[in-house]
Amino acid sequence: MAVNNGWLARASRRFGVGVVVVAAVFCATNLPATGSASAAVSGPAVASPPVVSPTAKNTGALQAVSCLPSRWCMAVGSSANNKSVAWVWEHGAWHQLNDPPGDGLVNVSCPTRTFCLAFNTDRLFDAVVWNGTTWRFMTPGPNSPKSDVSCPSSRFCAVINGVGAHKSGPIPETWNGQAWKSWKDICNTQPSACGDFDISCSSATTCVTVDAQPSAAVWNGKDWHISDLPAKNSVTIPTAVSCTGTFCLTIGDQTTSKAYVATYDASSQSWKNVSSSAHLPWPAPTCGGACFLAGTLSCATSTRCLTSGLAGFFAWNGHQFRPAPPKSAGRGSKLSRVACVKTFCLAVGYRTVNHVRKPLSELWNGTTWKILPQAS
Repeated sequence: MAVNNGWLARASRRFGVGVVVVAAVFCATNLPATGSASAAVSGPAVASPPVVSPTAKNTGALQAVSCLPSRWCMAVGSSANNKSVAWVWEHGAWHQLNDPPGDGLVNVSCPTRTFCLAFNTDRLFDAVVWNGTTWRFMTPGPNSPKSDVSCPSSRFCAVINGVGAHKSGPIPETWNGQAWKSWKDICNTQPSACGDFDISCSSATTCVTVDAQPSAAVWNGKDWHISDLPAKNSVTIPTAVSCTGTFCLTIGDQTTSKAYVATYDASSQSWKNVSSSAHLPWPAPTCGGACFLAGTLSCATSTRCLTSGLAGFFAWNGHQFRPAPPKSAGRGSKLSRVACVKTFCLAVGYRTVNHVRKPLSELWNGTTWKILPQAS
């Protein structure tokens, strides 16, 4: 069983080492506003209303971002003194929220403006929820999550946890608005479903996980079933997946000098191997299962995805990947996460100014990148 590279990637991002990666954050598209999920979330409020702090220090890094088609985004990360940072992008500008909880937030998913779920850096079982006004701890939270969370609505989320069954490795865990359920049964009956790397949900009835078998597990709203990927070579490792509507795209590594790329049609429940025509370069001959880490892919539509690996950023147009290099923010800069919706993608990370890291964000309109000003 391959090592969970997503976990290693998060650790490397926190300490400033490792490869450049982007998020497999669910890209919500045309989701109706479903209101606050505070009724399903318990625990004390841990932040004041979203008032911009004029004295806040914008040092550190943004490590995750989630966006809505209405041109609203939430980005989270950590400050230079290991405190959580949360920004909201609205009306074309960033605004910093006061005092989000924890010592750094590593991933976030927002299906609406009034529901965002994020995890803490060192204590990932501390899940926190934004209801549009305050942050609250989620009680109970997921069981030892190992992947980015995917929330297609304020009443459904999914994540890969590290519990597994019979030492099988990470497995899916879902939240129904009230409680989390760890799906150990798919490991007991179908071992190829275990050891998952990444998960993505386009709705409460469509989720896909990928693992190193290689295989996938597909969620239909009630249960998981195994869906074999079109890759019989055991050394093929699909590590990232992103779903939108009935379309999913997965990428990963092969031992040959090319990346693995496959598409999934949820309506026909069929996979297609498009590795040869996708033109996604294999970044390095010695990256050995780490060329494309879990959480390096975001799709807004079946013709609009963005990914990154050791070879840089690449945009998917429905048929193939093409280079999409961001603007340089100077030496010591790195974009680590991206979220794509129908009209844009937003990538976040950090830049280094006078030996001090500061948050960095760039906007991709499908053709060009633009560096955005920091939060006020």
